[in-house]
Amino acid sequence: MNFIRWPWRCERGSLMTEFAMVLPIIMLFGVGVIEIGRVMYTSSTIEEAAREAARFAVVRGATATKAATVGDIRDAVIENAPRLDAANMNVVVTYEPDNAPGSFVTVRVEYGYEFLIPATTIAPIVLSGASKMMIAR
Repeated sequence: MNFIRWPWRCERGSLMTEFAMVLPIIMLFGVGVIEIGRVMYTSSTIEEAAREAARFAVVRGATATKAATVGDIRDAVIENAPRLDAANMNVVVTYEPDNAPGSFVTVRVEYGYEFLIPATTIAPIVLSGASKMMIAR
């Protein structure tokens, strides 16, 4: 009888050991899923902010009552990206050839994305979004 119980007695604590070995992998996977979600949200927000700023510039061309300046367009980008740090954002506005009706305006937004876990050695990545539209008035 003692011989039959002996192999099971040696396996006490093996579940805890296996759990301790698998837990870091599960946590790493969870953090990775969260980071991927944050990158996708930030990228989508930047694209939307660039599109909305281009629309802002399109209806405020040279013949509008108050023509949009580059500062106004930058403010429109920041307003449409409320959860992003404006200090990490670079906005480039280009008129082709000018801001008269029929010309094109391009709004390009670059954002230095920093990862959630500061202990990682991964360098910040640059996410960008752009929108090009024809000025209406």
